[in-house]
Amino acid sequence: MARRRRSKEMKKIIYLLILTTFFLCTPVNSVHATNSVIDSFEDTDFSDWTAVYGTLGTNISSCDTQKHDGLYSLCLVKPAGDPVHLQKTTSSASNKIFSIWFYDDMAYKGTYWSVEKSVNEYYMVGIQSQNSSLNNHFFIRYPDENGNVVYFDTGIIRKLGWRNLKIVVTEIGTYALIDGFNTSYAGANGINRPLNTKLTSVNTINIADTWNNVGNQTDYYDELTMQDYGSFPGVKEASLTRLSDFVNKYNQKFVGPNSYSVSDIINFTPNYQLSRSAANMLLAMSLSCWKNNQFCSEITGLANKIIDSYPAWSAVNSTDPHFKYRSSPFTAYPLLLSVILNKDKYSTEQLNNLSILFKAEANWFTVHDLTLELPPVVGQDTNSETFAWTGAYLLLAGQYYQNLSWQQMGNKLIAESLTERSVGTGYRVYNHGIFHPGYALYTLASVAEAGLSYRMYGQSVPLEWKAGAELLFNNSVNSNVVYQNKYFYSVFDHGVDDWHRTPVDSGISAFTLLENFGIGTATNDNLANYIWFAAKDYQVIPEAPGVDVMYQIDNYGVLASAGKYVYTSLNTPEIKLLVNSTIAIYDAVTYLWESNYSALLPGDLNGDGQVNIYDYNLLVSKFNNPYTIFDYNALVGNWGK
Repeated sequence: MARRRRSKEMKKIIYLLILTTFFLCTPVNSVHATNSVIDSFEDTDFSDWTAVYGTLGTNISSCDTQKHDGLYSLCLVKPAGDPVHLQKTTSSASNKIFSIWFYDDMAYKGTYWSVEKSVNEYYMVGIQSQNSSLNNHFFIRYPDENGNVVYFDTGIIRKLGWRNLKIVVTEIGTYALIDGFNTSYAGANGINRPLNTKLTSVNTINIADTWNNVGNQTDYYDELTMQDYGSFPGVKEASLTRLSDFVNKYNQKFVGPNSYSVSDIINFTPNYQLSRSAANMLLAMSLSCWKNNQFCSEITGLANKIIDSYPAWSAVNSTDPHFKYRSSPFTAYPLLLSVILNKDKYSTEQLNNLSILFKAEANWFTVHDLTLELPPVVGQDTNSETFAWTGAYLLLAGQYYQNLSWQQMGNKLIAESLTERSVGTGYRVYNHGIFHPGYALYTLASVAEAGLSYRMYGQSVPLEWKAGAELLFNNSVNSNVVYQNKYFYSVFDHGVDDWHRTPVDSGISAFTLLENFGIGTATNDNLANYIWFAAKDYQVIPEAPGVDVMYQIDNYGVLASAGKYVYTSLNTPEIKLLVNSTIAIYDAVTYLWESNYSALLPGDLNGDGQVNIYDYNLLVSKFNNPYTIFDYNALVGNWGK
């Protein structure tokens, strides 16, 4: 009996260990909680609501004329010249997503719903018929920090049917999602922004029609819910969560029966775009494999696609100078970093094939000195980012293959990317013909990629990069009015640019580098916190129901001509994917920085990728300074690997 009892106890212990392991290894998701229903409007009980204007049971009721779910919805019947207004108080709430469905019958009306903390602290989403020119769009309205009412035309077009209107209340501010379109992405409309940084908690919900002068108009609302948003988990875990979201959203485009073929990657125009996306997806999946043992079976197949499409993205023998200079490292860097993370998952044949292309690209960029082949020209776009991302690849390849000439050229390119002659006069970055702080962040993020090449092999990031990085940051980023006011999502000259997410997310990597050097007061925590609450999902324009509003943008003192949101280069799924995959590499690099990732085998003291007699000799010669008995144990444990 005692033996049987001990057996049962042991089974319990094993079971608890399994459960513990499961919960510890399960990755964090963006939002865990399910919706909490505030009111489904399935009955006539409005006892916890207050009719500010109108009469409960008369022109405020449940009806079955239109319903999104269930049998009934909320019906507000507005008398001519009089408002109708329903209000509900709740406990104080922050980091919540409030959601409601609105049936748009396309009538000439002025209806809205809002959340508020007080009469002068609210956030409103609705349609406005008071001005006929704006009758076709949804609007946002709120009081700013000075009490001035901000009226923001989202440009999102009305259409017949049910529309989902969400208001996201976070500890850094409040914004709206309209049919999934994140309004915090939208650029400036005059001086107005769609993100209300003043409102961080609410205690009241309003549903009303106050501006419509036409009588007997009916507004239909349904399914009022609240969902937990999730608190900021820190830079490292936030980056990993967003990478997981990216993989889950896009991995079937590259693995599985309906994924892009090698032919698709080769023939896509411009043909380097899909190879870049594939390599960034491979990196995101490789991190999931390395960290959580997920997607490990898929990474080698995707790597083969990138290998087989090599002629399409190779710098070697390319006849297009722009293509050679600017494209190959975009694919080669994440591909090589993916291999380093999970080298044991690849066959000898794959590693040999990868080695051939890695070395060919590195040799080409070592022979073709870009500092000579791409001299700066006054009035033309900066070359600093091109030098930086190419240098980052050469340094990573140089470290991995222990090739000094690649490392030397990589260091030369990084140093040149941070000089005034490459950046621009006064360290002000110009691109697309304008002062463009986003490209300063791209350059600094690529320098962070180069810095990772040092850190992961147990070395310090070169201090000689600091002065140039500081000048670039201070003159092209820190001096920028948009940066100072934390309106990152209007960084570009177009209001909402086809790449508007990338300068923001590249900023996380850039700030990681700056923190390493002790530059500035901004931290990657601040920016990562902002992105987590304002736009942590991998959505890019124009994943929206339609936008046609005109904007006049004041871009850092350079007035751009009036024009629409710029969507033209995001008119294919492949280009949308490219933008999102570009964001993914910044998350991956930031995560590895924050994790203090080491590519060295324990016991590989000289960093040549093997643990052998050379490491033993080094340990003996420097035992106790700096090596200890722990290094000896690691060396013995990995001998011959």
